[in-house]
Amino acid sequence: MTALGDELARHAGEVLERACAHPDARAMATAARSALARVCVLTTVALARWIAGASAEHPLAELHEATELLDELAAREAVTLAEVERRCEHLSDAILSVLGERATATGTSSAALAKASSLARTSLAVTLERARSAFAHPRPAAAMPGGGRDARTHLPARELTLDRADQLLARAKRDGTVVVALLIELEFRASEELIAGGAAALTLLRSIAARLDEVVRGGDSLGHLADERFVIVASAANPADSLTAIAERVDAAFELPFELRGEEGEPLTVAVDANFAYAAAQGGAAASLLARAEAALAGEAGAQGFPLSISS
Repeated sequence: MTALGDELARHAGEVLERACAHPDARAMATAARSALARVCVLTTVALARWIAGASAEHPLAELHEATELLDELAAREAVTLAEVERRCEHLSDAILSVLGERATATGTSSAALAKASSLARTSLAVTLERARSAFAHPRPAAAMPGGGRDARTHLPARELTLDRADQLLARAKRDGTVVVALLIELEFRASEELIAGGAAALTLLRSIAARLDEVVRGGDSLGHLADERFVIVASAANPADSLTAIAERVDAAFELPFELRGEEGEPLTVAVDANFAYAAAQGGAAASLLARAEAALAGEAGAQGFPLSISS
């Protein structure tokens, strides 16, 4: 079933589109809709890996993140359990539909499709049980990982980013893949006085985070480390090609400037440039991986990370 699992992973975006096509999904608040969309993608990617042959006994970074998101939604009462249950139903229909189509396209046997479909139903039932558990015993909002998510962008901060990177590194050691940390340092082309502090600066930061989130693949992790510095942690069989592809998507996301309002309500156009550096590893500690990338970004002599340039 390896080919069918790979096909499902490649069509995770199509699964999400179908799961989100229902009117009740579009009626949700934006933040809740975005979080549940992320849960859908993560669940689909994890399922695809299992269908492709990964052991279900190994904890997966995708399911770890999906569980965290469900915990946060429950703790903050951002969505009801009934809404989560409906989204799981839509996701189940979408996954089974895409599996059937991809099985036909790849000539997968009916027996293999039946096995993959059964695994999908079991996986989605587990996700639904996790959701019900989260809503039945929600953690207090104060107990949520405040050090885990940046209060301004709501993206994983350094501690949570390192935790997820450690999981990817542990998996890479087993799977023979490589984990890359791509640092993104932003430069603003606008009057610093206009964007320093206040509502305009917060709006800009959140808009940047939203654009970056749109270019991150389902299995990768986006983090906000400090001010204008972000990181994308990804697992790849071919790191060089993956790094270039990710950096090109990030660069394209900033082709259009940001249109804001200054403190006095005046129009403000902010153009953003991105500088990149990276480090790669096939095991080891995430803190070391990130430190190497940061040393490369700072231009330190002897750094074991590397700057990355892309042609415009």
